[in-house]
Amino acid sequence: MVGEIDEEVQKLIEARGRSAVLKATLITSRSKLPNTIILAFEGPDDKLAFSQWISRVRPGFIYEPLTCKGKRQVLQLHDAAMKDKARLADGVYFFVDRDFDDLLGFTPSNQLFMTEEYSIENTVVHRDTLENLLKKEFHCDGAPDLRAAITAVFDKDYTDFLAATRALNERLFLAKQLGLDVTKSNKLKDIAKVDLKAIAASETAPVEAIKLPREPAAQEASDHAAAFAALDPHTRYRGKWAFQFFQKWLECLQTARKAGSDYFKGTELTQTVNTSAITIQTMASKSGFPVGFEDFLATVPDGI
Repeated sequence: MVGEIDEEVQKLIEARGRSAVLKATLITSRSKLPNTIILAFEGPDDKLAFSQWISRVRPGFIYEPLTCKGKRQVLQLHDAAMKDKARLADGVYFFVDRDFDDLLGFTPSNQLFMTEEYSIENTVVHRDTLENLLKKEFHCDGAPDLRAAITAVFDKDYTDFLAATRALNERLFLAKQLGLDVTKSNKLKDIAKVDLKAIAASETAPVEAIKLPREPAAQEASDHAAAFAALDPHTRYRGKWAFQFFQKWLECLQTARKAGSDYFKGTELTQTVNTSAITIQTMASKSGFPVGFEDFLATVPDGI
């Protein structure tokens, strides 16, 4: 018990240290850019995706990005800035994913945007994004019937993937509701098997893919079962797993194209497709926007 308490105390000390460093970074940025809007993001992927969405909603909008290396760090910085008597929060706006734990108990504000989806990845993993990728990256322009057929396969495969990962998502959801530390596998093979029209659950057991310090009791699982069942899998299941699925699925589609699949019959097959170059930034340039993002961005001024 003493060891557990010491570990928790150490985590709090480290968290305060990271928060202090971020606040100092924000103060430095503000001193160098006194009139520029500053936008704080969780990490590099968020910064890149939002840069695309921002440029599409407000072309020419000038801002300074601040990467905080994690959701909790963004929220801690937001909390510290909002409480700062020198008005450090002026002209600073914060962006976080909803995940399964919302705001982690931190106070919301009109300068804090939280996705309604699990994360930004849920926005880019979408049939509309695929439609745009097929027109450009896969050179299916002028072939709407072929695109429709491929998109129909994607819709079915994505739904099957979400069903195959339901147990994993429920385990992660339950862990977050119970405040349990989680160690997750980052390997797609531990999440699901992915191929065109062939999606299946992983052979890796959920207890191995998502390791917890203890197993939830049956009553704990029962208490949260209804809340999990009410979630929309497409928007509220873990986005990074969905993004891994999408990347792998596009690789499989590229392989089918190279093999002369009828999916691409009549298209220009001599043109190169490079799925490794299709990043989250690429997808965000072709996707819709997170729910509420356009309205939130409209509240952000051009400067201070």
